[in-house]
Amino acid sequence: KALAHSPNVKVTLFSASPVPLPMPSLNLSISTYGVIKDAEQKLEEEARMIMQDSTIPIEQITEHDSAENGINNIAKEKNADFIVVGMKGSGKNFKKIFGSTASALANSTGVPLIVVPEDAKFSSPKIIVFASDIDIETDLHSLDILIKIIQIFKSKL
Repeated sequence: KALAHSPNVKVTLFSASPVPLPMPSLNLSISTYGVIKDAEQKLEEEARMIMQDSTIPIEQITEHDSAENGINNIAKEKNADFIVVGMKGSGKNFKKIFGSTASALANSTGVPLIVVPEDAKFSSPKIIVFASDIDIETDLHSLDILIKIIQIFKSKL
């Protein structure tokens, strides 16, 4: 929420809603309309929470896709500076700690990824830890957004 209130920020909330296949053996199918409506309602609630005491525009998008593909496609389409994704679960396994979506995005996106714990309360980051597989062919301008974040919050890297 606080990051969304930074100067010149555009926020896009995205929800991927892959609809499960019908299960004829159980005579069970799930309404695509119902899945989309539920996702749209959750995005609307999230947008209201972010917009408290603010007038920032928030775009909301719901698509039929896997979370990883959908987030990567929207980030590319919107030319996103970074992606913020939630983290849930616990355990020693990377997927259990970061969740399958965060893990998949960490391996597939070229956009800086900010992973936020499920119950985290925002405070300006005093120290930012940056991990990367930067090599000789990496475009160093890809670090520009990190520099902006450090400047906004007056953090140490």
